[in-house]
Amino acid sequence: MTVIFCILVSSLLAYGDCSPPRSPFDWNSDLINVHQAVTYLNSIKGRTWTAGPNGFGKYLSMSQQKHRMGSFTAEINMNGPSVNEIPIAPETRTSDTNKNKEENHVYSYDDLPDNYDARKMYPHCTTISTIQDQSLCGCCWAACTAAAFSDRLCIHSKGMINVNISINHLMTCAKTERLHGCHGGWEEEAWKFIKENGVVSGGQYGTFDGCQPFLIKPCSQKYHMPCDDVDAALTPICRKNKCSNEWHEPEGKLYKAKYTWMMSGNATNPNNEYDIRREIYRNGPVTAAFKVYPPFSFYKSGIFNVDLKDWEEPRNGHAVRIVGWGVENKIPYWLIANSWGKEWGESGLFRMLRGSNYCQIESFINSGIPDIPQDIN
Repeated sequence: MTVIFCILVSSLLAYGDCSPPRSPFDWNSDLINVHQAVTYLNSIKGRTWTAGPNGFGKYLSMSQQKHRMGSFTAEINMNGPSVNEIPIAPETRTSDTNKNKEENHVYSYDDLPDNYDARKMYPHCTTISTIQDQSLCGCCWAACTAAAFSDRLCIHSKGMINVNISINHLMTCAKTERLHGCHGGWEEEAWKFIKENGVVSGGQYGTFDGCQPFLIKPCSQKYHMPCDDVDAALTPICRKNKCSNEWHEPEGKLYKAKYTWMMSGNATNPNNEYDIRREIYRNGPVTAAFKVYPPFSFYKSGIFNVDLKDWEEPRNGHAVRIVGWGVENKIPYWLIANSWGKEWGESGLFRMLRGSNYCQIESFINSGIPDIPQDIN
């Protein structure tokens, strides 16, 4: 696995002196006292975010946390289409902006809004507000891809297809040299699998939503099972399109992508954040990968932004879904949906510094266009 280090951008220092006081414990030790960690992180001056226990319990096993970070994004440059070659979603937005534009018409969106939230723009697409819980399975690569594809299915079908795509099907059946179920994978390969093979529907653990709901029990206070008491999950078997939900038809419908691509940025030459915003505005949420440092596990609110030079090398890579952006106190941020349940962060979401490729969040962006039957559009 190619290790990608987060880039510290000099402009980041303009937001204040974030150098932390002496840490009361070793961040490289396996068990971290959650209360001590939260207290310490909240004592750092110049913070733009707040730490919290996030339902972890008394201790957090950092080795177990690594199991949640399964993005193996490599330093590659897969040339995707130029932004003006990407198909535009059918006009389904609730605002009057850019109405009557023809599909596939090239236009610049020079006036992208300062704040944008796809959940509010497409309130009829309930999948965009859904927060997944991958438990202690390193299937973040599958969770974010399934979620983003679900969102785009709804957006591009004008709300006619509003289903949760099965994380379970994607992570168990997409087996290649670069996709390893609960042991990690590459997001671009997940999108490619959807295009070539298709994926069935499936909702959260414990639900009867879709053909193949998620089969791994979350580790959370809700289930009286803190993450420090749970072993790393094993990848379930692949059922192909056979449904595990007894209330569903025996075989599930396969949903496919017509186009998939990785935007042409990489670790050393990140994508222009404007191009990422434009892609989200035109076609829906995208997937992204970034490098995770220890404080991220304790994020509770605000705009995540720590001085990376004060921390040792990252724990691992993590894949997420970007659903919007904004500006708060003159600090630009990405609005991102995580897959660690609603007890974590801002009800399952977090905000991260935008425009400086912080932790390489702007380097590895993947997306695709659903294959929508013509009788729907």
